[in-house]
Amino acid sequence: MYDPTEPGLAIRSFDRNAFTKTVEAEIGPILGLVIEKGGRRYRRYLREFKAFRIETTVFTGGPTPRLVYDHRLLAPEGVICEMFSILSWLGIVNGTTDWKHIRNETSEAVIKACKKACSTFMDAVPNLIE
Repeated sequence: MYDPTEPGLAIRSFDRNAFTKTVEAEIGPILGLVIEKGGRRYRRYLREFKAFRIETTVFTGGPTPRLVYDHRLLAPEGVICEMFSILSWLGIVNGTTDWKHIRNETSEAVIKACKKACSTFMDAVPNLIE
């Protein structure tokens, strides 16, 4: 008998492949070209702004359904800033932003939040580097 309160049921019924494909389709175009693929759930993207490069890492793997991302800003002279994201912009954590224990009913909101954070950052980059 189906029991929706059974521990772990939401994780077992979560379609990680579909989630990853949706993340790629919704967020990937904002981040640029895929420059590295690591398995089914790791992507590194590149977007260029004048002489600067933004590399963004997106990961949807791990023991529980999750979405992790961070940016890296590079200039011709080298790395300016590594492992920053919306939570580090706000001073909450250093490094990545990580949504953990994603469920079917929350996956759309997680993707929307990540998309908004990445889009806001990419829209701001031209002003940040001038």
